[in-house]
Amino acid sequence: MHSNIYPFVYKAYVFDYDGFVARVTFISETEINFEVLFGPAKGSVGNATYSTQQVSEMQYLITWQEEDGGTVVHLDDFVKGQSYSHYTNARHEFFVMNGSICEVIA
Repeated sequence: MHSNIYPFVYKAYVFDYDGFVARVTFISETEINFEVLFGPAKGSVGNATYSTQQVSEMQYLITWQEEDGGTVVHLDDFVKGQSYSHYTNARHEFFVMNGSICEVIA
């Protein structure tokens, strides 16, 4: 499958922040699936509706709210393989994370 809007749709990526690793699958142009692979929330999984704004050719601001009320804001550079993420969990703890993006090849 191919998306005419966003090049990352229908693909999965591993986001590796120091001490926190998650796999995010862009199921459609509005839906994601996420799984925490490493870190304090290891084993957490879920689906969410996300929104996207293109910032530059391959940079996207991607946001979503998780079922437990946590909020996620990513600035992802798919050319450089870098992600800047701000996350507020359900307990209102705020995290700023920078890390790498790697596409998962099936």
